[in-house]
Amino acid sequence: MVHTYIYISLISKTIYRSDILNEQKQRLQAEVDDLQARKKSLTEKAHELAEKYEEANDKKSQLVERLERVLSQVMRALPVLSTGEKNMMRELESMQSHTSSLLNQLAQIKAKDKWQISQMEKYQNTETVKNQRASCVSESQLKALKQALTNEGEKLSNLLERVNHVKHDLQL
Repeated sequence: MVHTYIYISLISKTIYRSDILNEQKQRLQAEVDDLQARKKSLTEKAHELAEKYEEANDKKSQLVERLERVLSQVMRALPVLSTGEKNMMRELESMQSHTSSLLNQLAQIKAKDKWQISQMEKYQNTETVKNQRASCVSESQLKALKQALTNEGEKLSNLLERVNHVKHDLQL
């Protein structure tokens, strides 16, 4: 009897352990099933994200190409001066500065001419008073001086006209 009791006790303990192990097995199987479902869900999401990434990357590439085309068209539309035009522009600027100095010189010459004319008139007036003394500048010299000043003035105005024409042509 004692043996039977021990066998029964051992069998009941074994059944109890078997039940516990079965419960653990079922719980672990449920966790495995849950983990497999989560794995499947994560794999699907990873595929979706990969597709979205590919689409976004394709769109980015298309936008970059489009932006490059637009920039290329904008760069072609920008006005660019050729080397000859740049040289001509420098020459024009040089001529313009030279023209301004020539205009200043012309203004000085005109002022000097007016002053000389007024001085000559004063001198002539005093000369008539002093019984018409001989003047230091003869009439022919005065005419030659006036003619030279007129020629120089005409040359300067022609040069100024040419500079203005060149400047106008470059601005077109």
